[in-house]
Amino acid sequence: MTDTVTQDSAETAAQTIVQLDPRTLLVDLNIREARIDADLVDSIKELGVLQAVTVVTTPEGAYRVRYGHRRTLAAIEAGRPLIPAVVAGAEGSAKAAQVARIVEQWHENEVRANLTRAERIEATAQLAAFGVSPTQIAKRTRQAKDEVRHAITVAASPAARQAAQEHEALTLKDAALLAEFEGDDDAVARILAVAGRTWGSSPAHVAQKIRDERADEARRAEFVEGLRAAGVTVLDPKAEDYTGRALSVLLDTEGQRITVEGHEQCPGHAAVIGQSWGWLDPATGLPATAQVDDQDDQDEEDQDEDQDERDDEDDKDEANQTQKEWGSYPTTAWVCADPAAHGHAVEASSGSGTKRAADMGEAEREAAKEARRTVIRCNKEWKAAQPVRREWLTTFLTRKTAPKDAAAFMAQIVATEPGVLARIEANELAAVLLGLAENTGYGRSKVLTEAVAKASDTRAQVLLLAQVLAGCEASLHQNSWRNLAPTTSRYLLRIEEWGYRLADVERLACGIETLPEVSTEQ
Repeated sequence: MTDTVTQDSAETAAQTIVQLDPRTLLVDLNIREARIDADLVDSIKELGVLQAVTVVTTPEGAYRVRYGHRRTLAAIEAGRPLIPAVVAGAEGSAKAAQVARIVEQWHENEVRANLTRAERIEATAQLAAFGVSPTQIAKRTRQAKDEVRHAITVAASPAARQAAQEHEALTLKDAALLAEFEGDDDAVARILAVAGRTWGSSPAHVAQKIRDERADEARRAEFVEGLRAAGVTVLDPKAEDYTGRALSVLLDTEGQRITVEGHEQCPGHAAVIGQSWGWLDPATGLPATAQVDDQDDQDEEDQDEDQDERDDEDDKDEANQTQKEWGSYPTTAWVCADPAAHGHAVEASSGSGTKRAADMGEAEREAAKEARRTVIRCNKEWKAAQPVRREWLTTFLTRKTAPKDAAAFMAQIVATEPGVLARIEANELAAVLLGLAENTGYGRSKVLTEAVAKASDTRAQVLLLAQVLAGCEASLHQNSWRNLAPTTSRYLLRIEEWGYRLADVERLACGIETLPEVSTEQ
């Protein structure tokens, strides 16, 4: 005999809404385990049960929950004396009624949809428009404060809002980055190009690189404007009709080297703008230890030929660079626009160890240019990775307890590289990462010392971890991506395990090749 499922369900009866004590309700018949969580309990404690539960009456006159078991149990946990309930009629006792109950509970739990990300963004923006502060929005909607801030930013930017809707792989934080580049389609495309990757350079890394490029372009434009205001002709060495040569390879009619001062009266006297790297004053973006020197190289690629030697010298003074930052700056390379027309000869190769481009074959010359382009690109990406990495470290160190494997990591660092904890700049950086920075000049951080003295044992472990991580971070330098070192890879790979996403150039520093088919370079 086959049972027939009829509409003998709770929904067929007339419904009334009453206020019931949740502790008196039966919650025994449900197809799923009614798991409650702290967020639901907190929500009901503050706002009550917003959606009435559905109950049916038993033959004994009790109420049994049909839909809303989690809300009922959470209301009991929250101490709510009464909750709204829809009384949907008497509970059927026949097998068909029980079958109907199971089917209805299946659909009530299975066919449901949470708010989409777009809906959450819109609702958050509406609350902000009504004057509710981000802190209050976070509290009342049970969102993280950062999520609220990102949602408000995304809502205000058409490009960011569209990207958040169309790219599921893009996090809300990454979508908020796009608001900064509203109107710059190229920048938006570069950020979105890495949004779907699960490893390698992240949208945050690409965004920082774009910021650095904009800052470089602004400094370069200001530099060129200053030269032209002084009456200097500035040429583009990449122009098709460019015939200039650097003064350092030119000879006058008597076979003598041409100097900048001696060439100033030549009609072909001009400059091209190059790019050099060094320690910069953060306030000006200009070299911190010396004035901008004239360069003999003709463009940014050529300027990197002697970079290794300059880097090695700079590394010697790195311990004294706590008030400076490593970066690039524009330089002047003096040239003659048309040497042949103005009677200059090109000096023959000197036979030195450095082979000039003119003496190379086409394939060799192109390989040398590609190598220089790689160094320039990686230098820029390494510089861009630092603020992203340190922002992550700052957030990571707000945790209340250290990771379980932190002790082993710290012991390994101290055993193999004890000097990382002795560095003054590492001590100051640890204070900065912990939000304890104070402007007291050179020396060990007093606020960090005070924080350690007051810390519980658990907090002290986090403070120790901060100092070890800061030591590893401070030991990195501009050549770390190509001068592989055990401490560098040990440090970067460990923070990757703890949640940081390594940029492509940081993977190179660990001896890991990057994805060749993906590039953020335009």
